[in-house]
Amino acid sequence: METTDFLARLDKHAQEYNFPAFDNAHTKFADARLTVFIDSSDWLIAFELVNWSEKELVFGEDIYFFGTCVYPEGLRSPGRIVMSWPEDMPILDPDTNECVANWKEWAVVIDGDRHVFTPTPEEYARAGIIVSKPPNPCSISESDILRYLIFKLGHIFFADDRQLLAMVPECSSVSRLFLRTEAWQHPDVLAGERPSTNPCLRSLVNALDEDNAALFNPGNPNTDWRLWSQTDDA
Repeated sequence: METTDFLARLDKHAQEYNFPAFDNAHTKFADARLTVFIDSSDWLIAFELVNWSEKELVFGEDIYFFGTCVYPEGLRSPGRIVMSWPEDMPILDPDTNECVANWKEWAVVIDGDRHVFTPTPEEYARAGIIVSKPPNPCSISESDILRYLIFKLGHIFFADDRQLLAMVPECSSVSRLFLRTEAWQHPDVLAGERPSTNPCLRSLVNALDEDNAALFNPGNPNTDWRLWSQTDDA
């Protein structure tokens, strides 16, 4: 595939709102990862975005796939659930769906296991989260809980390689890991930036053309949620 053709396809997906955007009004962004697989003739690019979904009211992961073997390209796994909460310590009121989380103590369920957290305001601050209310119900948001967990536990919510590849069975032969990163310069597509003009993505396609991951240039990484949090109250 010609590089210009592939980049033009990414532009088209962005225009159709079928390309990852970290400032989506319906989600509160927390973490992201870029993974690329390759074989002798094809490549597969996966963008994973871990979010709190304002629409679905879940802690989930949206996964977008692009490449030479993918059809259709774009969002393939909307809202893969990454965790929930125990019934006796809900984060949302089961009747009203209103946030009832208390910043002083809350619990989540990850891979079937219950975890209880009692962070201090200082710990929240180290995670980039400002606690400004008394420890009452709804004194911390769902997205802040997710962001604190990523600060505390690391990048634990991404799909593993087996799960990723299972979502695109048409690319079953593309299994060699070419590149993986949680820090890159992502285009602000909702502000009109085209993927084809993004230096990071251009370098990625060039690296794929040459089968040389060393040619990938992450640019000025902007995948920290704090760089996009101005949309949280939109």
